[in-house]
Amino acid sequence: MLETIQPVEKKTAVPTRTIQVGKSKRPFFFLHGAWTGGTPLYCFTLARTLGRDQPFYGLDPYNVDGLDVPATLEDMAAAHIQAMRAIQPEGPYQLGGFCSGAFLSYEMARQLKEQGQEINFLLLVAPSNITDSLRRKRNIFNALGTLFHISRKQQLSLFLRLRHALRHIYRKILPPEDGRIEGFSTLLTLEPRLDIMFPPMEALYKDFPGLFPWLAADYKPHFLPENVTFIWAGDDLGAKSIWGSIEQKENSAVIPGPYMGLIDEHLHLLAEQLKVSLNRV
Repeated sequence: MLETIQPVEKKTAVPTRTIQVGKSKRPFFFLHGAWTGGTPLYCFTLARTLGRDQPFYGLDPYNVDGLDVPATLEDMAAAHIQAMRAIQPEGPYQLGGFCSGAFLSYEMARQLKEQGQEINFLLLVAPSNITDSLRRKRNIFNALGTLFHISRKQQLSLFLRLRHALRHIYRKILPPEDGRIEGFSTLLTLEPRLDIMFPPMEALYKDFPGLFPWLAADYKPHFLPENVTFIWAGDDLGAKSIWGSIEQKENSAVIPGPYMGLIDEHLHLLAEQLKVSLNRV
């Protein structure tokens, strides 16, 4: 089992970050969900809390720059598995994620189980809340795709174009703090071509806050992992109903505040809860 990441010349769909190199324990792989680039600082706090002997690797969100665009959330999770197994080829595995990363780590666990691999520990921190409205839109697109023979990737492209055009209209009529355009200024720093209403498609594919929810809206959790732990934000429990049949109540925790508070003002609580949960394995 390798302890460090070997340099890779070619672009990879999921860049992997060495956050802490330990030697006496199995690695913990964490999908941090930070789509703005780089390793978020909160990962270093989590790693330090687990102790110096705990290897800790961060998996970045899927990178579409010069690579194929995933047609399904399962495709995206498979790319994350490939990145993880480049470091640890065989299980048992310990993995988890925050927000979008929680969704993906769950699907990774399902695929790994199908491949005959063991999952020692699965941590789902505040999984993304995919709204009923988005699910209905996705169902409409699926129906139209079946009727007019529109592929999944073509449906995604159409959705992103419509979403982006509508967002430009909202920019002119809504205050900057409105949730429908929240984070758009950050997105522009990453991809300036999105400043126009009809940018090239490769620019739209870099809109991870649009890309991921679209894929997740067509996904229904059904796999029952044996060793799963949930950590929820008290102010954002909307997604809890989706995971009711999977959640093991004795392994769940609720931390006060909004979900972004888990990696900010209440990070110390998240770190301690992670340590307790991982030590339980």
